[in-house]
Amino acid sequence: MKTSLNKEINNIRNVALSAYLMAFFTNAYYKEAQEFPNLQLLFVVYPLFYVEDILKLIEGTYKPTGLLGCVNKLRDNRKKENDILLHLQIMIEENRFEILEAIRMAFLSNILSIGNDGKIIPIEKNIKRIRVEGHDVSMMCKSAEKVGIWFAKLPIAEIEQILKVRL
Repeated sequence: MKTSLNKEINNIRNVALSAYLMAFFTNAYYKEAQEFPNLQLLFVVYPLFYVEDILKLIEGTYKPTGLLGCVNKLRDNRKKENDILLHLQIMIEENRFEILEAIRMAFLSNILSIGNDGKIIPIEKNIKRIRVEGHDVSMMCKSAEKVGIWFAKLPIAEIEQILKVRL
């Protein structure tokens, strides 16, 4: 049985939306850390927004709880959601082409740029909050910002350890 989120994501899972979500993530990361995120973090955030159970978990977690608190809620659940976290690395590898296309779209759309040091620079004046009819895309945008704040508070090695991924 497909939920409305699954149906909408299947209909809109495209590079433009992904580029937009990456811009929201990057902008929130920068505002929190006062430094730009590394390119490889965009590979981690992409699958987080297209797995319904993870997206709902992010939405239902308060910002102060942080990434570790969010993941611990997932682990405490002990259902299929735990398997999703274990397969995050596989999702990153399987979607690398789509991730690269989204990054490319963000650069071509002039909402993100890359520095000589490999850091992603948000071009904030070009990132406008889109008006959406459904709750799901709005939830994805808010979750992208929340994850940006969480990632900004952690070193990459700790993000890798918490999410069980290699960047």
